[in-house]
This record gives sequence, structure tokens and C-alpha cells, in this order.
Amino acid sequence: MLSSTLDPIEGHQIGKHPLVVKLMRGIYNTNPPKPRYERTWDVNSIVRHLGQLKNEELEIGALARKLATLLALAAFLRVSELAAISREDLVIDGVGMNFSLLRPRKTQKRGALKSFSIKRLSDHQVDPVAAAERYMQLTEDLRNSANEKNLFIGSVRPHKPVVGSTIASWIKRQLHEGGVDTQTFSAHSTRGAASSRAAARGVPIQAILKAANWSSESTFAKFYRRELDKEPTPAEIVLSLE
Repeated sequence: MLSSTLDPIEGHQIGKHPLVVKLMRGIYNTNPPKPRYERTWDVNSIVRHLGQLKNEELEIGALARKLATLLALAAFLRVSELAAISREDLVIDGVGMNFSLLRPRKTQKRGALKSFSIKRLSDHQVDPVAAAERYMQLTEDLRNSANEKNLFIGSVRPHKPVVGSTIASWIKRQLHEGGVDTQTFSAHSTRGAASSRAAARGVPIQAILKAANWSSESTFAKFYRRELDKEPTPAEIVLSLE
């Protein structure tokens, strides 16, 4: 702002003057930004918890919470993106499910709306496809002109499409029930926990970046990838006997 309104000093715009650059660099070095989380939670504990919740026994609200959490973990989706899943474009078959969003992703500047594919899992109770199939069945009679485009709707009348903050509360409740410290971790932490788990298990970084819509590996490393509590350290791998 100062550079655009004030005259240059010694031939430099104010924001690019060497003294200003040194000052800002010193401020950054004195108090650099820190990641929100130093570590992340164990995805296995949540998956085990979700596996104990039988789709066929859950009412609409509980099934919505389970489905939202499974999709957040499986596709690295933000809560705003979960709220924007298109019911009209959702296709489920014997192989899996395909769906798109009703609006562009947070960092998307151009191009077609993002499409997602999730394959069926052998464990029916932690399979996002099976949960989505059951949720579609339970909500079929609740559909109307106001909510027919959105996958997730409120469980009480008038069953309006839910917003991201509502889905965030669903996921946070599910994490709390699964033993995650929700005083520390928010619903958004699913992206870091799931992607860190995928990286630890050998999923190629480029596949993770593509799924999460991150522009570079540095974004993943700086803001999302965290050490897992049960991930072996380099020392344990190097010094272990085979």
C-alpha cells in the first residue's frame, strides 16, 4: 500500500528498499510462523471406531456424521467441499462411487469442477461407498426442490442443505467419540491426519498432492504433514534387524 501511494526512496519502491527488506526478514526470523499442529492423531483409532458403527443400525444424523468423516479421510476433503458434494452427479455402482462438487474448490482458479472417484472397500462398515449408498436410501423420502442438489441435508425438518460449519461440528463430534482430543484438533485436521497416514504407508507424494488439491510438496510438508505417534523413526528402521 505504501509503495503504491508514496514516492520511491533512493530509486526503490518502499516495499523493495533494502532496509525495509532487511527489517521484514528480521521480523520473520524473530517470530516465524508455526504450524498449527506439531503432531497428528492416529487415523487407525477413528477407523476402528467407525467400523463399530453399523450402517444399518444408524439413524440419519449419526449416519451423516459417519459418512462425512469417512469422505473427509478418504478424499482429503475440506468441510466446505463436503457440503458442496452434488447429489445429482453422484453415481454408485459395483466398483465404487463417482461424484463432483457444486462449486469450485477453495484454491481452484479455472477449469471444470473437480470429480472424485472412490473404490469400494472390502470392509463394508468403513467403506465410504456403502455408507453413501445407505445414506441415499434413508434420505430419499426427505428430498425436495430445496435440497435435491446436495448430498448432505439436515436430519430435522425442513431438511435444508447443510453448510460447512455444520459438517465441521459433525466431524468434530465423531472424532471426539473416537478418542481424538478435539480441544486440540479441529475437523480440518482430518486432511493432515489422513494425508500423513497415506505418506507414511508409501502412497506417492504426487498422488497425495493431486487428491488434496495442493500445488506443491512444500505446501503439504509445511502445513499438513505431521509425524504420526506410531510411525517408526529413521533410527528404528535403520537399526532394526531383519
